[in-house]
Amino acid sequence: MVAEQFNIAKDELLLSLADGNDLEFNAAEYIIAWESLEKAPSDNLLKSLKNTAETIIIAKKEVDEKTTSEITEVGQTEGPGLLLAHHHTHGEPTNHVWKNQLAGADGIKESHAVWPRYDPSPSRPYKAHNFPFHHATHPLLKMDAETGNAAYVENLRSHIFGGHAKEETKMEQEFQRHLQKKKSPLVEGHNGKKILGSLKTNKSNHAHQIDLYHRDYQRWSKLNTERKDNYISEGRSAEEAENRLKVDHFNQRAKQWQSDSYVTDENGDKHAVGLGQEGYHLGLEWLNPEERTAVMRHISEKGVDAHDTIKLPNGEHIPSARLTWNNLMRRTPEMNWAVREAGHNGPRSHLRQESNKEDYPQEENRFNQSAIGEAAHTYDIGGKPISHYIAEAIHNRHGIEDGIGNQFNILPRLNLHKSSPKESYSLHDLHLGTNKHYKKKKIDDPKNARMPMEDVLFLAGYDPKTRKPLLNHPIYGEMDGPIIPLHELEEMESHAKENGNLDEKAKDVRNDLAFLQSPHGPHPDEEKPKHWQLGKGGNHTVGPAKFWSKPFAQYGGAGMTLATYNEIIHSVAHNEDELTEEEKIEQAYKNIASKEPVDVMSGAKPSKTTFQQKTKDTSFPSNSSMFELNNEGILHPNDMNTALGMHFGPEKSRQIGEFGDAIEGEKARQKFTYFNDAQLMQNHFSPVNHTSRRGDKHNWTLHKSTYNPDLQYTLRHMSADEKSKLKSVPHNDSSLVHHPLKSSLPESTYGAHSSDTPILNKARSQHWRKTMLGHTNDPYKPQKPSVQSLTDLVSGNVPVSYGVDHEDYMDFMGWGSKNINFKNVKNYITSKESAKNMRILTAIAKQGGNNSPTRIHKVIDNLEEDNDDPIYADVKNHLETSGSTLNEGDLDEFKNWLNGFEFELRKKKGEAAKAKNQEKRTSIEPTADTVFNTSTIDSALKFGGMLPAMEKETQLSERLNQITEQMQYAESPEEIEAMRQELYEGEAELNKIQNRSTEAVIGKKSSWWNEKPKITDKIAKSSRKAVLEAAGKLLPMVMEHDPNHFDLNDPEKFMANHQRLMHDAERWISNSDNDAHGINASVYRIQDEMKQVKPKQSGFHRDVMSHILDNGFELNGNMSPDEVLEGMGLEGKTSEQKSRLRDHVQQLIDESNAREVPLNVSTVGQLLTSDKFKNLMLHRTHADEEFADDYNEHGLHGAVDNAQSRYANWKAHPIHGVAGNAARQFDSKEFGGNMQNNGLDFYSANDNDVHNRKNAGKGNKKPKTRQTKNHLDSIVSLDVDRVNEDNLTPKTEIVRRVGVDTEPVPIGGVNPSSHGIMLTHTGADVVHSSAVPVKSSFGFEFDAQGQPTVGTFTEPQLYHPTWQGALEELHGTQETKQLLESMPPHPNPTPPFMDYDKENFEIAGENNPTALNLSEMSEYITSLLNPDVLLTKSEDAEWVPPVRPMHRIFDLSDLEHLRGFSGSWVVSKWYDGKRVIIVQNDNEVTTYDENGRKVGLKKAFKESLAELNDNNFVIDGIVGKEDLNIIDIINYDDTNVAEMLMHERMKVLRGQFDSHENVIIPGPHDTKMTDDEGLEEAVKILQEEHSIVLLRDNKSTYMKGERRHPKWLLLRKSRDFNFIVLDRRGKGPFTYQLGAGPIIDGEALGNRAVTYKNQFYMDVGTAHNQQRTFKVGDIIRATVTGVTKKQRKNRNVYNVQVREIESEGEGEGAASAESLDLMTKSFAPILIPHDLEYNDGVLQVILKGVDTVSYQVSRIEDNWYLHNPSAALGDLTKSNYSLTLAESLHPYWHSVAPLILEGHLVKSSVMDEEEIPTREQQEDESAGILEEKDNNRLLKPSTKKALEVISRALDQLAKEKLTWTGPKGLGIDMATPIESPSGPTRLTEESNLPDYDGKKRPDEEERDVNSGDKAKKTITHIEMKTDEDESIVLDDEDGTPTLSV
Repeated sequence: MVAEQFNIAKDELLLSLADGNDLEFNAAEYIIAWESLEKAPSDNLLKSLKNTAETIIIAKKEVDEKTTSEITEVGQTEGPGLLLAHHHTHGEPTNHVWKNQLAGADGIKESHAVWPRYDPSPSRPYKAHNFPFHHATHPLLKMDAETGNAAYVENLRSHIFGGHAKEETKMEQEFQRHLQKKKSPLVEGHNGKKILGSLKTNKSNHAHQIDLYHRDYQRWSKLNTERKDNYISEGRSAEEAENRLKVDHFNQRAKQWQSDSYVTDENGDKHAVGLGQEGYHLGLEWLNPEERTAVMRHISEKGVDAHDTIKLPNGEHIPSARLTWNNLMRRTPEMNWAVREAGHNGPRSHLRQESNKEDYPQEENRFNQSAIGEAAHTYDIGGKPISHYIAEAIHNRHGIEDGIGNQFNILPRLNLHKSSPKESYSLHDLHLGTNKHYKKKKIDDPKNARMPMEDVLFLAGYDPKTRKPLLNHPIYGEMDGPIIPLHELEEMESHAKENGNLDEKAKDVRNDLAFLQSPHGPHPDEEKPKHWQLGKGGNHTVGPAKFWSKPFAQYGGAGMTLATYNEIIHSVAHNEDELTEEEKIEQAYKNIASKEPVDVMSGAKPSKTTFQQKTKDTSFPSNSSMFELNNEGILHPNDMNTALGMHFGPEKSRQIGEFGDAIEGEKARQKFTYFNDAQLMQNHFSPVNHTSRRGDKHNWTLHKSTYNPDLQYTLRHMSADEKSKLKSVPHNDSSLVHHPLKSSLPESTYGAHSSDTPILNKARSQHWRKTMLGHTNDPYKPQKPSVQSLTDLVSGNVPVSYGVDHEDYMDFMGWGSKNINFKNVKNYITSKESAKNMRILTAIAKQGGNNSPTRIHKVIDNLEEDNDDPIYADVKNHLETSGSTLNEGDLDEFKNWLNGFEFELRKKKGEAAKAKNQEKRTSIEPTADTVFNTSTIDSALKFGGMLPAMEKETQLSERLNQITEQMQYAESPEEIEAMRQELYEGEAELNKIQNRSTEAVIGKKSSWWNEKPKITDKIAKSSRKAVLEAAGKLLPMVMEHDPNHFDLNDPEKFMANHQRLMHDAERWISNSDNDAHGINASVYRIQDEMKQVKPKQSGFHRDVMSHILDNGFELNGNMSPDEVLEGMGLEGKTSEQKSRLRDHVQQLIDESNAREVPLNVSTVGQLLTSDKFKNLMLHRTHADEEFADDYNEHGLHGAVDNAQSRYANWKAHPIHGVAGNAARQFDSKEFGGNMQNNGLDFYSANDNDVHNRKNAGKGNKKPKTRQTKNHLDSIVSLDVDRVNEDNLTPKTEIVRRVGVDTEPVPIGGVNPSSHGIMLTHTGADVVHSSAVPVKSSFGFEFDAQGQPTVGTFTEPQLYHPTWQGALEELHGTQETKQLLESMPPHPNPTPPFMDYDKENFEIAGENNPTALNLSEMSEYITSLLNPDVLLTKSEDAEWVPPVRPMHRIFDLSDLEHLRGFSGSWVVSKWYDGKRVIIVQNDNEVTTYDENGRKVGLKKAFKESLAELNDNNFVIDGIVGKEDLNIIDIINYDDTNVAEMLMHERMKVLRGQFDSHENVIIPGPHDTKMTDDEGLEEAVKILQEEHSIVLLRDNKSTYMKGERRHPKWLLLRKSRDFNFIVLDRRGKGPFTYQLGAGPIIDGEALGNRAVTYKNQFYMDVGTAHNQQRTFKVGDIIRATVTGVTKKQRKNRNVYNVQVREIESEGEGEGAASAESLDLMTKSFAPILIPHDLEYNDGVLQVILKGVDTVSYQVSRIEDNWYLHNPSAALGDLTKSNYSLTLAESLHPYWHSVAPLILEGHLVKSSVMDEEEIPTREQQEDESAGILEEKDNNRLLKPSTKKALEVISRALDQLAKEKLTWTGPKGLGIDMATPIESPSGPTRLTEESNLPDYDGKKRPDEEERDVNSGDKAKKTITHIEMKTDEDESIVLDDEDGTPTLSV
């Protein structure tokens, strides 16, 4: 009753959502009904409906609280509040392997001529042929072996010459009449929107495709009259000549359709001649190229929805409906092929016709109540409405006179559609009924009445169910007859339905629409429209779509999602590259109309006229004929062409209402508007969400594929009870029936999660084929069996396509229960402390020798930290031997942890109860004082049982993480491959450890899972056997055609031809009826059997009886003891033991003789290991992993022997209790009656002491072992004759079962009357296999009768691998051996989905099991709604060092020099200011600088931070003058989010924080998420306001603890300045000395001033490697990457870092010193990690992960010169990026270089032992930002004394030539010298040029760079600069160091 009320409440709410009435009331009713259920529904629709109901109630409550709120009803607008409470995304981004590599038309004039094309980069593992729409794979593009034409050409030939065009015309005409007669919305439209359209228009006579054919043929024949004359002159009749001409016409068109050429019209425009996907599906084949262009232009610019015809260039019109009808008939089969999985043919079911009456509990009342209610008050009979006559009868019955206020102007609503009439109705009852039209709203206007037809009938005097007159009426009493004649009421009802809305008509409309979609109609025995025709044999019906489905039906599908298919077909569209000019088209019309007939296809080229062209746009098209991109880049039906697109697009979520803006001046008023729209038209006709139960669309057969349609039709008409009696796997299981579009939530086809059942099933199916059929194998090394056995799979002997091993694969396939592993329980093990406490618990358990929670609880209560306590000492010793410790205070922490564990357990249980709506039925509530108990210990022990695995997991996981990290930096494919192999092996070991360790908790897996795989296995084997048989019938035809087709001297050709033979044999079976080939196969079907059925029995001993009867060994009195022992598997180790065993079984032999009947026997051990009797409790032994492994491998006896030697406390091992308990189950004293009743006897081995326990001695392990073995070898016997007859007497019954029949039946043909096979050779999933295109030398084609013909037109094609048995059977064993031995190595045996991209090393399917079926994003989309799902518990909020970018680029093109990026980006503004880490703990905010020092913030910042969030957090920000900008988050709510990916962290930031005052959270204003395509635009937008932009890889973590991030980089573009050329060196490329100025008083700058033409210029830097030639004195334009400023003699001097000289300077002179000064702060250098090395006269600037730049070094007198820079990689790639980057860093390394060159600074990797500081010391004393992993770091100068020490140390180093162990990367991430020490350390010439070309001058003597004869000068001055731009200056005068800032 509760369930029934719930269903009623559900239907009422759906109805309210449809019509907008009683929303709040029905929402509340639904929630109450939900809460009343014992178990919460799991159905997604019902759960979503509950969310919707709650949304409505909340919205209503908020409205009610605003006393002056207004509620209105309007049409749909944008806003929140969706019908099913889903995120309104209009679909979600696809994520398939061809994404961003699809190519389409170049323009409108080509859009009809192209097919989808995949154009991958060379690095991609998916090549051009690994694409389902490739011409070698797509069913329409495959080459016909007879003609060499594409398959679509031959299909069009058959359409014309096979009579199908004429049949189609007749069917369309009948269908058109049917639609017009009923005024169907298909031809009339709905609310101005076209659904299909009418073929009949006043402007066109070309209603049918054959009309267009005749038009084109007549046009062509006028131009070929000579050809006809020639045929007649050859003696042919006029009819023969005409037929010949038609063939010539078709062949010429066929050639043009496949041409890549163009024709030029009289305006000079070129039109593509070919016929492409759009041209074929829209039916444009009989239009010429210019006409096709006109049609495509009309669709693009005007659409088909608002136009009934399309005008052609010659002025003729064609109906736009011709396109929509063609599109539906022709494209639907392609869609079905694209989305169905590879093992199925096309749809082959009898079409199910939908019905409001049958499909809804309320029948028509679901939609008709408003229409019936209005009609009852308005429908006129004799000048008055029906309501008048009924009201008059009520008034007369109750004496109500005219003019009195209680008259019935509105009829009462009695709800008789849901209940039976009452015995009587009072006047009060009837008045109440007038207020029941709406539950919470009175109506005044009768037109708003809502009444079921049952109410009207009853009020008019009829029985509401039977429609018969009531003689004694509950309202009127005795009646002479009804008030209204029945025919009048029924006419009113018909009138109301005709005027109903689309919701009510939708099922009828879809039934009609299916005529153009479904190849097969309703069953011939069903009532149906007459336009459906009988198919061949008369056992099924067909429509016009049958013909167009044939090319696709014979092939297995591509297995993609609908979203992927839509994106692919959309990709052929163009981005318009020419101006839209109506006049241009009109002129073309006039020109063509005025001329004689011209066949444009023949190549006529009229005069050319040039039109203006747009710039070519090569991006993904924004619009196609069917779809358009919205603002989010998501596809949805084109608004001008919904009649084309909505039949293939997704559904769309419908809004229920929204809050509007507050009404001005009145704070309390805020209007909530309900949307009173009915269901969206798009949703009525979308192909998704066909269901057999809930929902609105019940035409689930439309896209369904199945191997046995007859079975499905039979099941469709069986009752639930009849189905339940079938002995089978679920009859709609995905392994048998395939619904590719069955289920998808609104707007979620594009975002179907991988956990959604349809997509998951599709993925499982593909991976089953890859693994069990060997489709991932090297095709040159086929597997031996046709289908791999489950036994081999379980044994790990089959290579798997997903996962790291067979167990991982089986988990994904759903074969067996999901194991508990470390990942499953990580919520409970949140830290190292948790793991340690579990180890303590395990140690306590092991100390006592058993796992009794009660005993352990007592031990814990009494345990004290006392080394003299033996228990404490024992526990401590155990921990130490296992590598752990037990220190002071650990016990207290352990007990606190147990309390916390119990708290978490209660919390989890409470959440689980709440999820099931059972929270009120449980008392589980965690409280602050929760204390652990025995239940806590029991639960913890279950997790603790996995601790041995967990310890190994930790080690393995760390290693796997290391490998994963190293893969990012691998430099070769070989290195990557080796790492991948190590990764897979490690993951397999990790899986093995986890799975084995869980058996102690959940026991071994049961074998229930293998039933479905066994069915699939049988179907596959039977199917492959049938294909092999068909190949055997075709092979003689091949050999007769040419024996050399199978020549072993050409093994590759031999293999290709074998694969083609198997491929075509499968096509033959699919394409042809059985009478063409006569092949039978075992199929999955209903079978009726006469069977002796035993009565159903229950109870342990009855189960044992049944088990022994089926599985026991049968012995009789004639056997010898040894025969019995061998049969039972009993063995003795010694002769004495064998003798005792003989005596043991002799008892049974004697008993068999005495009874004169055989006995069925089994040992207790065999019963234990059968896995049939859980109460024998063998699973208790699984805690001992080795024991479990042993008994699986060696049996129980072997396991007992091995375990005895391992265990010190052997007596406590659970096997003893398990064996004893099992033997006690057969104690005759306790269970004698049950055993006797079931014919059982027990023979204990203890009676004969088979294992000699008595002589085993005492005090050791042997007695226990031998006693246990005696229990195991005890025997249970069964005497069938002594079983109680009432329990065992079989009965003869007809048993109906469903299964794979052993008796083969005829197969062939894709129709509802035939059986089908599983396709294993023709599926389009071959594109995911390791196959490469190979060319066979023959192929088969099959005519309409299925007769095969050999052809030789072939092209390279992909084929699925065969199996060795097929080769041997067709070609012979020896020949197969010779073939396989001679096959060359396969060029690429790795399937593309398992291979990696050679650029980014990403693997298509490595981490996503549904990658094969191309699913869409899931976790990312989920995180948009709930960022909390991404959080993983880790640790408290605390300071961590902020991460800085590793790289700097100057332009986006520089990215090509960096690698390892995913192609997905977060682009942000990089603000000026100080970097800080902000930590909030318990609402206390602390701010730290980059070195972990606390820093102060402005009061305004502090106040804003306090308002950000109440939870603890750690965020990364930049403090500026006005704002504090947050850039990242590291910890949230004591949860580590640093390991989350970049986009996930952004979701947490945006989802949990809002900007407040001057604390700014990342948002669209400063942060963009994009991919490579959108990167340039995103950067451009942000650079409009900010010069520096931060680029972060979207898939990067925060890398907590690191100082530099390899996936982060800064982009700042170079700036242009004018400079004067002061000097030039070299003969090309050149080095230029550049200057700024002129300047005043240049003498004061010393050698930094250079004179030119009597004016001083400041030397500002050098430009290296320049190609262009300039003279000294020229003004040039140079791009610079940074500007720095120093002081010399109180004067500012500037250095610029030059990137490139662009050109001659224009319009102004050289830059002034003032302009450079303005740039020093806003354009300062950007520091990134680098290093310096100096060897043999070469100074190297090492740019980590980028390149190495080398400078030649020369020394002349006291000066060093750097010249001739070169870059290792840059020179190879002809790029200056590396050199530019090194030069931009010049301010950081130029001061350090002199110290290295002079020998003051020597890099050392090793300190003296006593000088090496500890890691902790370095952390405490590190200066600036230091590389975390660098142990050789300079300690920070934290005090003046320390600075003095450093100063003296530097001086001492200089004097004594000692080694200074500096930081790893000099000048990187720490304070670095800006000015070099005193002495000759400037890297300049006489002008002190820092890096100028230093060729020998006439007055200079060159010195040996390495001579070292120059004495080092004392260092008296050093200036250091920190990353925070603070300068610290040290001066040492007379030995007294001083510090200044």
